Parts: sequence; structure tokens; C-alpha cells
Amino acid sequence: QWFANEFPTVDVLGPQKTTFELVGSANCVISALGVTLQEAEYHGKPSLVIFNYPEDATDFDVLLDASEHPATWINGGFYNDLNAPKLAAAIGDLVNLLPAPTNQLRWGQGWRALFDKIM
Repeated sequence: QWFANEFPTVDVLGPQKTTFELVGSANCVISALGVTLQEAEYHGKPSLVIFNYPEDATDFDVLLDASEHPATWINGGFYNDLNAPKLAAAIGDLVNLLPAPTNQLRWGQGWRALFDKIM
């Protein structure tokens, strides 16, 4: 509700059974680390990643290294450090990014590299 109140021109959706179609039809994505980022990578969508924990910054760096589209990711930082002006600035940067072409043939190769680094 906070996002809907702070950003009245943005459509904020509630819980969804699947996000694949939503990510595919979106201009950009705001998410924490998780499966949605695989969908954003698949679709080449510009994405703002907001961390649940400060330590997630390390995972974000690994994501950049493994991504086929590293220029489509924005580090939003730890959610507890965000305020409305910081978030508005990050969203401003996000909407100015261009999507990457969907590359279904190479999708997943970056994720294998990510898992190799983690394991």
C-alpha cells in the first residue's frame, strides 16, 4: 500500500500465482533477490533489486557477473536504508534503461555460472 500511495502513477499489484507473464509484459521490474530475477533475465527486463538483508549486496555482485544483460540491473540497496527520495531516484534510473533482447537460446547459461560460483 505504501508504494501505491507514494507513487500514484505506478500500477502496484498484489500477490500473484505466477509472475512470468507479468514480467514479460512489464517495462521494468522491481524485486528482491529470487525467482523473479530469473524471469527478468530471461525477458531482458531492466530491474531494480532491493535487498532483504545487507549481505544480499554480495549476491547482487555475483548476479551481475553471471548475467547475460548486466546493464539491465540496478542495485537498490538494503530496503531499510531506502526512503522515498532514494527510491524515486532509483526508479528514475530504472525507467531510463533499455531492455535487452530476449535470448532464449542462451538463457540459463549465466545462471549456471552463478551456481558454479556459489557452490
